[in-house]
Amino acid sequence: RFSNTPRHTMLHDSQLSSLIWMLTCTALVLLMQTGFTCMETGLVLAKISINVAIKNVVDFCIASIVFWLFGFPIMLGASAWGLFGTDNVLCTIAVKPYTEVR
Repeated sequence: RFSNTPRHTMLHDSQLSSLIWMLTCTALVLLMQTGFTCMETGLVLAKISINVAIKNVVDFCIASIVFWLFGFPIMLGASAWGLFGTDNVLCTIAVKPYTEVR
């Protein structure tokens, strides 16, 4: 049944600022990738410029997959001596149920 207690779905200030910062950094990295594509395209002959663009897209896709498989667990896994994460390798992360912040 439904209860009359309100559900708190708002993020706390620290969570919101962390989310905004992460999205800003993500946008900057994506813009940096397009900048590299434009720079490299300007340095090669016009007939092979599409090859350079495709190479940059493939580089980005491979880097994203490698980060998803290995970088995420190193960054956010359980700490080993405070240096790096040691679990969730190859994205074997368990999804935790929703918990309400009070």
